[in-house]
Amino acid sequence: MYYDDGKLDAKLSYIWRECYLAETSADFSEPSYIDDFGQLDFSKNYNLNDQLQLQFQMLNVSDENMIGQTFRQEVVFLPYGVTDLNRRFLPGIRYQVSGIRYQVFIVKKSLKPATINFSL
Repeated sequence: MYYDDGKLDAKLSYIWRECYLAETSADFSEPSYIDDFGQLDFSKNYNLNDQLQLQFQMLNVSDENMIGQTFRQEVVFLPYGVTDLNRRFLPGIRYQVSGIRYQVFIVKKSLKPATINFSL
């Protein structure tokens, strides 16, 4: 779902991935799989003017986890691990001058310290 009025845009998206083979020979020489996985993401951008844009992203709004399983002939699937992806909040600023776009995101995941990512 997407909204854009020229000044404000917002997007809500759902990402899905079917069960897939992670390793052909994991523990006990058995293949391991990652279970079906889906997550809901949200982003919003606000244009202050032609050069400056405020941004906000929330990844994994539904706070889903990835579950790994291994296949055994005696027992169909055995869980071997859960990856807690947490919700991720990414406020940022995008500035454009002379056709060059500068973007800064402040990454905040869960209660861990924030890190800053720069990209051109």
